[in-house]
Formats: sequence, structure tokens, C-alpha cells
Amino acid sequence: MNILLINSYYYPDMIGGAEHSVKFLAEGLVNAGHCVAVLCVSKMENAHGQYSCEQINGVTVYRDIDPILSKQNGMHKLSARIKMFNNQHSKSLCDLICKRFQPDVVHTNNLQFISTFVWKYFSDRNIAIVFTARDYWLLDHSCVYNRSNAIINYFYKKYYRHQSGCYIDVFTAPSNVTLNIFKKEKFFKNVYSIRVVNCIDLDMQETHKIIESRKRNSESFVKFLYVGALGEYKGIINLLKAFHSIQNQKICLTICGSGNENLILQRPSKRVNQNSINIREKYGRMS
Repeated sequence: MNILLINSYYYPDMIGGAEHSVKFLAEGLVNAGHCVAVLCVSKMENAHGQYSCEQINGVTVYRDIDPILSKQNGMHKLSARIKMFNNQHSKSLCDLICKRFQPDVVHTNNLQFISTFVWKYFSDRNIAIVFTARDYWLLDHSCVYNRSNAIINYFYKKYYRHQSGCYIDVFTAPSNVTLNIFKKEKFFKNVYSIRVVNCIDLDMQETHKIIESRKRNSESFVKFLYVGALGEYKGIINLLKAFHSIQNQKICLTICGSGNENLILQRPSKRVNQNSINIREKYGRMS
């Protein structure tokens, strides 16, 4: 089967968990005997030409270069925001992919900078479309659910609600919470929906050994570790509030990541390791 994955970025442009999950999925499908291609955009500092095509671990990667997204001034940023609703710049590359690759299934993920234009494009060609929600961008342009101006967000959601009901054949999310939030907002109406957990590279035998070892650990101190981007959209504020309310002195949280460190420093907690931000300097950037 010819499977086309679409995500905002792809390896080596690893921005966050979505890129890692899509890479695991793409290479896993190749190992399962499928032909796999990826459509993404290039990070602007790496942009050369109109588009590029390369092979990475058996996956054919098409990177689109949209000139307007590489500009940094205010007007171009505004134009880029507008184009996210229907960015047909990718049409010529989609035409090329249809001609060369002839996908049987299109699996779309994060669509920032690409836009939901690809839903209509491939649906019009009778190609089955799967969408996996990896954040709440369709519900709020900030990716933080119900954060933006209510009036603006009303029309924003109305547009994407209509899009979601017209072109998608299967809707998935890595958690039931995310599935239910989209259902509550009346997205993907009459679309088959199912929870599909993220792809991970995991040695189950080694994992079970670690679990059994931890069970035998008599230490009464319980340590929690957060690894990820330091951004409000990750829910880190709620995490800090939860640990601040814990009365048990033998429970603590260590935070490892990069981003807006003020989210941590401005909300100190006795249960949060205040030196934990320095961990990122030792282990590198994590998101």
C-alpha cells in the first residue's frame, strides 16, 4: 500500500513529540512492507529552492518551501497566518506526489503552515484521509484550548468544524480525553473516531525489568519527572498547581526541558526541584 503522511515538519526538523511519532510511524510502515512518503514544510533556515525530495531510512520525504513563510516582518507574518486557512502553495507539490507516488491513503497530522487545504485536495481525488489530532490547533490557533479571544475563536472553530465534517474518513487521537474534547466541540461529526496511542520505540523486556526493580524498591520517596517543552500549551501550569497543592513531603517533581523558563520560576513550589531547569543544559534540548 502507498501511504502518504503529512505533518508540519519531519526529520531532521524535530520540533516536538509529533515529529518523533510520525517518524516512528513512517519507518514502522516501511518495515511492514508498505511504500511510504512524507509531505512537510522545511524549516526556513534550511530552505533551498521551491521544494526538495530525499530518501531517509526508506521514506521518501517531500519538503515544501513557501517563500512567504520564510519572511519575518509583520506583514509577511500576517499573510502567513491567513494562508494557514487555505494554503494552496502546496498544490503543485501535491500534484507531483499524486503523479509520482499515487497514494492509496493519506494520513494527516499537524497541519500548521500546510493548512487543511490538503484534506479537500486528496478527498476530491477519492483518496481515503485519516487525521490524527496531536494538539488543539483546530480548536484554537494558539494550540491552547480556549485560550484565545472568544469571538475570534468562535469563527475560527466554525471554519474548521465545517472542514472536519466534509473530508475526513477516520479521526484518531492518542487519548480519549482529546477525542472527547473534539466530540464536545462537534468536530468530525459522523466520522469514524478511535483512540490510537502514539508510536514509541520501546524494549518491553527491559521495561518490565525496570518496573519489577522499582516495585522492590523500599524507598518511600516518590519522584516524578516531566520531560518536554516548557510551554503553557503543554499543560505545565496545571501540573505545577497540582504539585503545589500536595501536602506529602515525600513527593517531588523534576522538570527537564527548554522554552519559557519563567513558567517555572514565577510559580515556585516546595514540591518542584528549582534546580531542575539546569538539567536541560546537561542532557540537551528536549521537547
